[in-house]
Amino acid sequence: MTGIVDAIIKSSLGGYRYNPILSDGERTAKAAESSLAIMKETRDAYVSDRYRPSSTAVVPYHPPEINIDLASVGDSVARELTPALSDLVQGQRGLAHSVQGLGYIGQQALQQHRLQTGQLGQLTAEARAAYTQRERLLGYVGESVEVQNAIRQQMGLANIQLSGIDAGISAMHSGIVSALGDISLDIQNLTDEVVGFKLDLLSKLDDMQAVFTWAARETIFRLTAINQAIRNPRQVKSFETWKLAERARAVGEVEVASKLLRASLDENPTESRSYTSLGLMALNSGDISAAKDFFDTGGKYAEANEEPSLSATNLIYLARIEYYNRHLPQALTLLKKAHASDAANVTIWFELARIYAELRQTDRAKEYVKAILVFANHPNQRYRQRAIGYTEQILSDPFLSLMSIHLKNI
Repeated sequence: MTGIVDAIIKSSLGGYRYNPILSDGERTAKAAESSLAIMKETRDAYVSDRYRPSSTAVVPYHPPEINIDLASVGDSVARELTPALSDLVQGQRGLAHSVQGLGYIGQQALQQHRLQTGQLGQLTAEARAAYTQRERLLGYVGESVEVQNAIRQQMGLANIQLSGIDAGISAMHSGIVSALGDISLDIQNLTDEVVGFKLDLLSKLDDMQAVFTWAARETIFRLTAINQAIRNPRQVKSFETWKLAERARAVGEVEVASKLLRASLDENPTESRSYTSLGLMALNSGDISAAKDFFDTGGKYAEANEEPSLSATNLIYLARIEYYNRHLPQALTLLKKAHASDAANVTIWFELARIYAELRQTDRAKEYVKAILVFANHPNQRYRQRAIGYTEQILSDPFLSLMSIHLKNI
C-alpha cells in the first residue's frame, strides 16, 4: 500500500511536465488527469498480483463443529443422512475456505478502493477548482468579448456618425463652393454694371462738357458781338444785314440777297461773310472768275480780322474751283493752307482724302478717312452728323471707293 501511495504521489508531483503556456487551473487539471491514468494502471497491476497465491499469512477459518448423536436417531436415518451430511460438511469447509479467501481479497480491494477514492476525491477537488477557475477565466474572456463587441458597436455607430458628419461637411463644402460661385458671378455682373454705368456716365459727362463748351462759346460769341456792337455799331449792322441776305438767298430771292450783301459791305467793307456769299452767288450763275475774286477777298479779310474758320471756308471754295478745273496741285496747296487755319474741319479732311486718293497717295488719304470715321462717333452732335455725312460720300466717291480694301483695315 505504501508503494502504491508513493507511486501516486510521485506521479502527481513528478510525472506531470510543466507547461508555461497553460494557466494555473489548466495545469492542475492536466496533472490530475495524468495522476488518474497512473492510478488506474497501478490498480490493475495490484489486483492482478493479489489474486495470485501469496505467502502472506492468512487468518485460519474455524468452521463450526457439527456433532450428531447417532444414538439418538434411528440407525436407518443416521445411515441415510451420514453421506449427505458428510458431503455438506465438505462443501461447507470448501465454501468457508473460499469465503475466507474472498473475504481477505475483498478487504484488500476495499482498502485499495478507499485509498483510490480519497485520491480521486482530492484530485476531483483540484480538478473542480481548476474547472471553476477555467470557467471564471472563460467568463472574463466572455465579458471581454462582450465589451469588445460593445466597443466595436460603438465604433460602428461613431463611424456612421462620422460618415454623416463627412457627408454634411461635403454638402456644406459644395454649398460654400456654389455660394462662392454665385457671389463671384454676382460680383462679375455687378462689376460689368459698374463699368457700364461708368462708361455711360463718362459719355454723358462728355456730352455735358461739349454742351457746356458750346454754351460757353456761344456766350463768348454773344458777348463779343455785344462788345463789338458797342464799340463798332457799323460792323454789327453789317453782320445783321448779311444774315438777312442769307435768308433771302436760301429762299431763292437772288436780287434781294444781292442788294442786302452790297448794303452790308457799305456798312463794313471788311465783312468777309458778305464776300463769301457773293462768291457763292457768282459760282451758281457760272461766273467762275468773279467767284474766285470774291472768295479770295473774303479770305484775306477773314485772316486780317483773325477769323480762321471763315478764312478756311473761303480757301475750301477756291480749292474746289481748282479741283473741278483738274488743277490738283493748286487745290492741294489751298487745302493745306485751310487745314493750317482750321485743323478740326471735317470738310477739309474729306477734300484732302479725295485729292490724295486721286494722286494715288493712299496712305495719306487713309489717314484723313480714318479721322473722319473716328469723328463719326464724336460726342458732339454737330461734328458727329457732319462726319457721318462725309462717311457716306467716301463710300460713294469713285476714287475713294477704290480704297475699300484699306477701309476694311481701319
